[in-house]
Amino acid sequence: MSQTPLFLAIYLVGLAINLASGLRRQPALACALAFPIGLAATVMVALLLLLAGIPYNAWTLAAGVVIPTALPVVVSRPRLDGAALRLVAAWTAGFGLITLGLSHWNLSLMNWDSHRIVLLGGVLGHDGALEPRMLSELHSWGVFQIVAQSLSEFTRRDYLYSLQPVFGASFLSAFVVALWHATGRLGASGWRRTAGVALATTALASIYVFAHHLFFIHSNLGTAVYLFGFIVLYWLAELDEDPSTLPIAFLCLLAVAIHRIETPVVALIALVATTMTTDLPRRAITPSLAVFTVLVCGWYVLLASYVSPDSLFLTPARCVELAAGVAGFFGWWMISRGPRLQAFNRRVPLLVSAAIVLALAAAFATKPDHMLISLGHWMGNLVTLPHWGYSWYGIVAAVVLALFTPPPPRYRVFTLTIWLSLAYTLLLVYARLPYRIAILDSANRMTIHVLPLVFFYLGLKAVPPAAPQDRATV
Repeated sequence: MSQTPLFLAIYLVGLAINLASGLRRQPALACALAFPIGLAATVMVALLLLLAGIPYNAWTLAAGVVIPTALPVVVSRPRLDGAALRLVAAWTAGFGLITLGLSHWNLSLMNWDSHRIVLLGGVLGHDGALEPRMLSELHSWGVFQIVAQSLSEFTRRDYLYSLQPVFGASFLSAFVVALWHATGRLGASGWRRTAGVALATTALASIYVFAHHLFFIHSNLGTAVYLFGFIVLYWLAELDEDPSTLPIAFLCLLAVAIHRIETPVVALIALVATTMTTDLPRRAITPSLAVFTVLVCGWYVLLASYVSPDSLFLTPARCVELAAGVAGFFGWWMISRGPRLQAFNRRVPLLVSAAIVLALAAAFATKPDHMLISLGHWMGNLVTLPHWGYSWYGIVAAVVLALFTPPPPRYRVFTLTIWLSLAYTLLLVYARLPYRIAILDSANRMTIHVLPLVFFYLGLKAVPPAAPQDRATV
């Protein structure tokens, strides 16, 4: 039960960050995203403290989180009306009660990787430092969940067994509120809007594999949630022509990039899908993109000095390649200011898609057995009972039906991110052991990364907008 105060503090940090940004205009969404955003901010501050050699304890972490959080609140001085204040108060009380219940019982599910994450997090929290031996262990796991588990040092529990269900419950509420807000923003109303949001949420949450990850201590749910957060917040910013939420979106993208060892590329895919075709002011994007680039590149350059060159996964060369890819993207962003280069940028998503297709063709041509076995196992996992059930048959059918309905504005933000991420998942197996038939196989778990985006997009397609003359009343 002692985990509840920690989670409530993280929630309040995220709520303050959200209300200091443009999200204060959607107080329900600010509340729903408060815990994931607060966790991302807390983990980043903790990681910076550890890297800087500053003593890692409750006092330094609280100061490191509260001071930078308080500054934008003081500067922006967010003012909420009475209805918004009542909503925030009720949501905070509800979050506290739900967290109290979820923290009372240990509902966590674990495998070998989970035990390693918990073990490394416990060692990190106890030592209060990122020792060279600890850094060398990060050739197979992202650092986000490990730092998050190190917060158990500030509770009376051995590990944060309720972090995953609290995080999962927060995400489900964020999914509902974000889809409700998005469909309303597009002009939808009435019972169709309610039914569409309820159907999309129920379909997502009822898939056994996804529900399993709401309690399973690993990095896949976090990757999915933060990728969802970045794409949806960026898309809403484009729709509203309001870049004030972009710093929060890029905090989500930073969490994606350090969640797993291969996710810097997923972050780059998301950047290609959003910034290359954006109409938002470049001056509003560049500061957040610069901070993202410095932190991700700095982290992977540091890891290059400690991970083993014999590692099956993250080696020094791969660390440098990941850092170079992120730095290269930022470099291109800075020099592509002219109208001709910006026109070229709008073709970059198509060029990247073509490059992925060619890379897949080359992979199947040079390692046909390896790639076919991996693809067969991956597809087999997606239709295996009871893990996925019949969900992928339903998803494919829904996608086909969605082809005959009008797409939402800037829909390629979703479709590009989804298909390029799935294609990248298949490409990853080229230099490793084949994927296998198992519920916790890597490809099976990485499919979850895009699942919330799939259902969010299908939800947008399924809910018809109001007639133009009625949109003013929505």
